[in-house]
Amino acid sequence: MTIDPGNLYGMVTEVATKLLGASSRLGLILPMSLVSTPRMKLVRDIVTASSEVVHLSHYSGNRNPSVLFDGVEMRVTISLSKARSAIDRPVGTRVFSTDFRRWASSARETLFDTASYAEVPGPFQLRNHFPKFGFGTEAIILDRLENISGGKVLHNAQMSSGAHKVFAHRIASYFVKALTFIPRFSNQRDGIKRSEDYKVFAFARKEYASAACCIINSSLFYFYYIVWSDAYHCGRELIEQFPADLVDVHATLGVIIGALENSLMRDFAKNSDIRKIKYKSTGLVEMQKFFPKVSKPILDEIDRE
Repeated sequence: MTIDPGNLYGMVTEVATKLLGASSRLGLILPMSLVSTPRMKLVRDIVTASSEVVHLSHYSGNRNPSVLFDGVEMRVTISLSKARSAIDRPVGTRVFSTDFRRWASSARETLFDTASYAEVPGPFQLRNHFPKFGFGTEAIILDRLENISGGKVLHNAQMSSGAHKVFAHRIASYFVKALTFIPRFSNQRDGIKRSEDYKVFAFARKEYASAACCIINSSLFYFYYIVWSDAYHCGRELIEQFPADLVDVHATLGVIIGALENSLMRDFAKNSDIRKIKYKSTGLVEMQKFFPKVSKPILDEIDRE
């Protein structure tokens, strides 16, 4: 056994692959972390190493609008694989994937019939995550992003001691939120403080922070987030590795990007409200809640730029 016994899904997956005969087939319903977290890489490797072909489909666990199984709010990946006909044959595994699927409850009966699979190119299989492709165009967009950025990523413009900061919320579902001001947060135990749910990204220049803020709030970043993440956590590494040359973005858009960031932040703040929740450990908590959908006209402007 190579999988940690504490990882029940991984352990069952490993045992199941060892029981397969040549050319037999295996179906598993697994947490979507199978394709979206580094800690599940060993499990992914076990599935692909034992398989000639793997089909992966990915489903929302949010009851708004619907869930795959009543009462189970978990994002899942369904893995359907065909074992190799000759285990020692030096042939790579073909991996096919759907996009991340959300659906209305009325569409449940046709959910599987309407699944669209696209083959995941070999280079994308070598990363710490498997992408959620469904139409093939995703790979084209990602390749173009990397070509335009010239191999640069958002992290290249960061400076740990930088005075200009972006605060990105680590939990996302339908929107990824990024701010250039500290959102209000307080509790009875600690008083006013920065919420730990916001990750801080520091830059030496205001222009770079403005560009990063607009990028993280854009539809393009949301596409990237859905392709690579578990569709719930928007972690530091995901943001820092987004293909972008902020120096070039500033040189190209300059004043425009700064004005859009300023406009978006004012609109976020204007349309926000303060929510109060009482917790046993910290007492009354007050937090600033934002509603990005209200600011869609400005977000659309960012997307157009």
